[in-house]
This record gives sequence, structure tokens and C-alpha cells, in this order.
Amino acid sequence: MGNSLFSLSAEYQRVMDILLSKEEIDAEMEESFSKINDELENKILNYVSIIKMIDAEADSIDKAVQSMLNRIDRLCKKSNYLKEKVKTEMENCKIEGAKNPYHEVKIILNNPKVNDTIDQNLLPEKYFKETVYKTIDRTKILKDLKQGVEIPGATMVRNTRLSIK
Repeated sequence: MGNSLFSLSAEYQRVMDILLSKEEIDAEMEESFSKINDELENKILNYVSIIKMIDAEADSIDKAVQSMLNRIDRLCKKSNYLKEKVKTEMENCKIEGAKNPYHEVKIILNNPKVNDTIDQNLLPEKYFKETVYKTIDRTKILKDLKQGVEIPGATMVRNTRLSIK
């Protein structure tokens, strides 16, 4: 039948109320209750089938999303590997750039930064920031290194990066 879950449930409740209020249940009333009960159970089971289909579709989409995220990760790693390979070979061959109508590639000198291998035990106290805990003031170290100040335990490096347009 074309009854909705809501209307079947309301009809079921109405028949149950009638059955509970009567002392004797006749065959017609019992048949009516049985019919509504069967229809309601079938409707509920149909809803469950739809719910399971929706859940399965959601799971399938979730797996596809995870697969795509993994693919993105692999592609990004591959791209970074190739960029580093091109940069290394350009630096080895002392090629600063290349250009065609579609692409332009250059080796660009990054801004200077303090080398990551700082020996904190050798640094003078003025190169530490006062916070809840002691940290290295890389900005101050870099500024002094640029001005030619020799700082025990710190060196300045200037790396390159690959620019692709």
C-alpha cells in the first residue's frame, strides 16, 4: 500500500488503543490489527533497506575520499621529488633558468636563515628570547650574522629553491 510510515504508525496506535479498551477482541478487529502490524513491519524493513543502502553509499564515498587523499599525497611526494631532482641537476650543471612559451623555471636564492644546527651551549645569552622557557632568537642571530658578527655555535646559510611558473 502507499501508506507512509507515519500514517501506518498512527493507525497502529489507534487500533492498539481500541484493542486495549475492549474486553473482548473479535476476529475482524484481530485481522485489522494483524494487517496493520504486517504493513508497519514491512514499511520498517523497507526503511532499514534504504538506510543500509545509504550507509553503504556513504562508506563507499568515504573509501573513495581516502583513496583520493592517498593519491594526492603520492602525487605531491612525486612532484616534490621531481622538483628536487630538477633543482639538483640545474645546480650541478650551473643552469640558472630555462624558459619556453609554456614554462619558466629558475633557481632562486632564498632569503638567508640561521642554520638549523645551532649549538645552544655556545650561543651568548643575548641570542635567547625570554619566555616561559628559553628559545633561540634566530632573527637576532641572523641580523648579527648579516652584519658580520661572528657568533660561536651559529652559522648563516642561504639555500635555493625551484620556481616554476
